[in-house]
Amino acid sequence: MSDSHTRVSPNGDASGPADSAITDDCRVCPLSGLGCGVAGHVVAVSGPTAIRRRLIALGLRPGASCCVLGRAPAGGPIHVRAGSVHLMLRSQEAAGVTIGVADAEGAVGGVPAV
Repeated sequence: MSDSHTRVSPNGDASGPADSAITDDCRVCPLSGLGCGVAGHVVAVSGPTAIRRRLIALGLRPGASCCVLGRAPAGGPIHVRAGSVHLMLRSQEAAGVTIGVADAEGAVGGVPAV
C-alpha cells in the first residue's frame, strides 16, 4: 500500500499513513500491527532465541503492560513503552511480540478483566 494514503478512524480523524498491518480493531495482534497510542499486555514473545531473550530481559515478558508511543516514517523503528522502560524496536522484532489489546469493557484479548 502506498504511504500517500491516510487512514481515517471511525470518528473521522486522519491518523497518518495507511498500512494494512496497522490496526486498532484487533484483540490479539503482533506489536508491529498496533497503531500509536494503543496499549495492551504481552501475551507471547516469539522469534530467534537471542532476540526473544533480549526482549524478555528488556521487559517485554508475558503479562507486562506495553503501549506503542510512536512510529518512525518509512518503516523505521517503533517506539514502545513496556512498564517504565522505553524501547525502539525494528518492525521484524516487534512482529514477534503478541499483544492482547484491551477493549471498551476492559477485556484483554477476549479475556474479561478481573
